[in-house]
Amino acid sequence: MNQDSPAHRIDLRVRRTYKLLINALTELLADKPYDKISVTDICEKAMVNRATFYKHFEDKNHLLIFGIKDIQEKLSSASLTPDHQKDPKQYYLKEFENSLHYLDKNEGLHALILASSESNPIMAAIYRTAIDDITSKLEYNEKQGFRHSVPIELIANFYAGALISTELWWLRNRDKTSIEAMIDYVDKLMNQANFVIKDD
Repeated sequence: MNQDSPAHRIDLRVRRTYKLLINALTELLADKPYDKISVTDICEKAMVNRATFYKHFEDKNHLLIFGIKDIQEKLSSASLTPDHQKDPKQYYLKEFENSLHYLDKNEGLHALILASSESNPIMAAIYRTAIDDITSKLEYNEKQGFRHSVPIELIANFYAGALISTELWWLRNRDKTSIEAMIDYVDKLMNQANFVIKDD
């Protein structure tokens, strides 16, 4: 079994185990820092024995990275529309909005993400997952006849970095910036014509 496969492609019983473990880790993050959480804590919270945990994951980092990939795929799928190839901007705005709503509902992830940096393995996994997701969408677009004037790899790195950095900014300022306001700001940032407000 490939542990890095999206959860919905895995055997139903294994998928249930993964869900229990990921949910347990997320709930524990609401009460204590990530570095204070042990595999034993996760297993006890999920009511899954340690042998089962280690059958599927090397350690808690492996579980977390798997969870990040699974969340990213769910957010991506929820953002797709029949016309997303024709209007990629709306697709990325929708995925950004879905990400903010997910973060808003999962308080335990806030401290973990804010404490991470680009050099942190966890944040590196978030970036890599976002880059891979954007790259796959752009490659699909090209197969449908769309052409890009900038290399796909550069586009993916640019948007992944921009969107993740913007999400981090929102986490630090969400007490004074609503999700609706953030979507409007990002919409303007992605549309140069609306970025600069000229005096009348």
